[in-house]
Amino acid sequence: MWAWITVTAASPAYLANIVTGLVIFNYPDYVPQRWHGTLIMWGFVVLPVVWNFWFRRMLNTLEMIGGICHVIFFIVSVITLVVLAERSPASFVFNTLWHDLSGWNNAGVAFSLGLLTVTFPITSFDGVLHMSECAKFYISPVLTTGKATKSRELELEFHTA
Repeated sequence: MWAWITVTAASPAYLANIVTGLVIFNYPDYVPQRWHGTLIMWGFVVLPVVWNFWFRRMLNTLEMIGGICHVIFFIVSVITLVVLAERSPASFVFNTLWHDLSGWNNAGVAFSLGLLTVTFPITSFDGVLHMSECAKFYISPVLTTGKATKSRELELEFHTA
């Protein structure tokens, strides 16, 4: 439980670091203070809470617009990359390995650090919410339809395997 709570705080911290890094990159005279990051984190936490409380009716519309934009921009990005990307022969793609570009001497450490950014979202609070949502929709029918079978346990094991 404590891990879920602390991981939930990591998302605003990452976002605050990204914003601070972009400000430093674009304004070299900016001198970051520690409280700036904390204030940005609170902004990333409070803004969605306020939005969910007072603008609930607009939330579905904005989610639909966001979903449509994701699909459209994905297609535009793929088309742009296909048209403008450099071409490489298949032998280069499948026979060339890139090593030691990250600065880490151990390939296992480099792989694990790269994997961390991909697996982080499913370990945070959002991942727990999605798992509980799936459990609500998929496990409940399994338990209720288990009455028609010989053994509830066998059916539950079948569906969770």
